[in-house]
Amino acid sequence: DLGGIITSGLFQSLASDGALMLETDDGAIHTIRAGDVIRSVRTNR
Repeated sequence: DLGGIITSGLFQSLASDGALMLETDDGAIHTIRAGDVIRSVRTNR
């Protein structure tokens, strides 16, 4: 197990290095960089 987080949220912006900034439902900001493994599951809100 390599660990990781399970989260959902909305795209907010791009960081200066091109990373995605994702705001989660609890208001936290997560940075997603190239090479990170993402599994996208779309749900209706």
